[in-house]
Amino acid sequence: MNNILNSERTKRIESYFFTFLLYELFLGGSGRVFTFGSITLRMILFSIAFLWFSIRIFQNPNKKFIIRMVLFFGITISIGTLVGILNHAPKGLIFLDIKQLLFFLSIICFSFCLETKEQINMCIKTLKNATFILSIGYLICYSLIQLDIIKMEPFYNTLSEEWLHDEFMFRGMGGNFFYKGFFYLGIGIFFYLFSKPTIKNGFITLIIYVALFLTLLRWLLAIVLVIFACTIFFNWAIHKFKISFLKSRQMVFHLIIICVMILIPVTFKKFYVTTLGNKQESVNIRKQQFDQVTAQIFNKKKPTNISKIIKNEEVVKNKNIIKNEEVIKNKNIIENEEVVKNKNIIENEEVVKNKNIIENEEVEKTTKKFNFIYGKGFGMGVPIRPIHMELTYLEIFFKQGILGLSFWLFIFFYCIYNFKKAWKNHVELNTILPWIIGVFVIYLQSITNPLLVNSIGMSFVILAMLFLRNQTKITH
Repeated sequence: MNNILNSERTKRIESYFFTFLLYELFLGGSGRVFTFGSITLRMILFSIAFLWFSIRIFQNPNKKFIIRMVLFFGITISIGTLVGILNHAPKGLIFLDIKQLLFFLSIICFSFCLETKEQINMCIKTLKNATFILSIGYLICYSLIQLDIIKMEPFYNTLSEEWLHDEFMFRGMGGNFFYKGFFYLGIGIFFYLFSKPTIKNGFITLIIYVALFLTLLRWLLAIVLVIFACTIFFNWAIHKFKISFLKSRQMVFHLIIICVMILIPVTFKKFYVTTLGNKQESVNIRKQQFDQVTAQIFNKKKPTNISKIIKNEEVVKNKNIIKNEEVIKNKNIIENEEVVKNKNIIENEEVVKNKNIIENEEVEKTTKKFNFIYGKGFGMGVPIRPIHMELTYLEIFFKQGILGLSFWLFIFFYCIYNFKKAWKNHVELNTILPWIIGVFVIYLQSITNPLLVNSIGMSFVILAMLFLRNQTKITH
């Protein structure tokens, strides 16, 4: 058996499989682009990888760290599931919460595929190629729409179909749209920035940046600019702010790129603001998530938006509730078992769908008191987001408490620790910088987008953690 697992043919097949898996990860968005009914290609690849490499890991004594990480992950998942069950969370929602996190188990597969320099170079090449394909594909598509070769309305209808509508989001009907795979533009660009300072790499970098600019991902765009500017300053600082260093080829390359990067949004500010439109609604949604979560955490007694509840058209029609001021103020009526069981109020489809009604205090009282250590468990949500939230760290804390946050914070600081260790061991800075920067991009972007807790962001964080950990061993 060991001879088969360690044979050259097996390793070659694993290499091809890993390359295919990475291309699907980097190009496939959140994984719903390639589907077979209810099953996605990513699910199939993940299942194959997990089953195959789970057999190998127990025969490899050098994978103790991976086994510990899997156990740590398993503990957090088990506690979150148990707490959710005890809080009477719907089993379907518990499953959905767990399903997206299970991709972390791909660490088993990745640990076997980032062991040699050849494997690492292949991974970097795949990421760079995927980033270039995404940016070129988007720019060609955008140009064809502007030239009216691609008609916007049929294009919009095609990408808005049920199996794709979660992957694409349009910015009006002018041709600007966002695809979930575009998050990798903000990561892949750094692998070009810290490659050899050639005209070719500079040109590709600007192509990726223009594509990123046209997606109107303002938060990701800002992160890329700020991190790149900080990196330039950091690089200069470690050379003791020598003027001569500014004249080096790498520094000149970076200074030219950063100037062009800043010039583009400044020049096209009016286009950017006009096309992006008013984003107050998305800001309000995130604010409501924060308000509703904190209301449950700190057990606030008042509903989060009682004025909107009273004004709701469905409630206005109910004379017994709205017109009677004494009934509204009477807590005994709200808590009355007969009212709770009244199908005309609770089970009415229009009332259930109405976000303002869902915010009623009765929903907040259906769960047990919040525990800061392990949260409210999987399957629990808030009225405006019964399942997944945009505010990643708020969701982790709400559902898994300090325990859940500690798991992801450990990975973050472990990456920083290994970056520092590799740097002290004289690993070339341009080799490790793109990886640690990518981790920062994912963690910062996850403040307002659920990137870290799904396969898009999680996969890169796992790859970066393993890459940085392996650097000392590989260089020696």
